[in-house]
Amino acid sequence: MFLSLISWNIRGLGKKEKRCAVRRLLADKKPRILFLQETKMENFTPVILRNMGCRQNFEKAFSPSIGSAGGLISIWDPEFFEASDRFIFP
Repeated sequence: MFLSLISWNIRGLGKKEKRCAVRRLLADKKPRILFLQETKMENFTPVILRNMGCRQNFEKAFSPSIGSAGGLISIWDPEFFEASDRFIFP
């Protein structure tokens, strides 16, 4: 199995331009796992995930930002990986 992953300090996902950049990256590189740091997001709605180019079946685990600092999200394709436990500590 070919493993491809991307880890990116995105420095905020609040603007549409950043979400479009993630969408282009996912379409171009097709990683199995995507790690984004410093999202500065308190929540990830289905609309935000769609805007980022994530398919509905993608799984995720995230840690919200505290104000405008921090925020992590891990997104993966469940056809290639299965999460048995998810631990993200703020």
